[in-house]
Amino acid sequence: MGLCCGLFSFPFSIAAIVMGVFGMRSEQGRVMGIAGTVLGVLALLLMVVTIIFSVAFNVANFGAQNRGRNFGPQQNFAPNPPPPNPPFRRR
Repeated sequence: MGLCCGLFSFPFSIAAIVMGVFGMRSEQGRVMGIAGTVLGVLALLLMVVTIIFSVAFNVANFGAQNRGRNFGPQQNFAPNPPPPNPPFRRR
């Protein structure tokens, strides 16, 4: 659930690490404790990597928009207006 919902990723991964450490202390739950700890650490690392990539791509896209390039959805801007007509000359 923590990997599917980004909002819950941080608390669920911390809870998995804590419960895994407590589980490793007992003889019966040692294997489950190791699994919980490993999965909690993996979820935490995946969350950190996702945040880093999100920030990096947003910064790159913001810079590209300022330079006239856009890597995201295309935006429709109004075309340049036609030049004004020259004034009429009377003969």
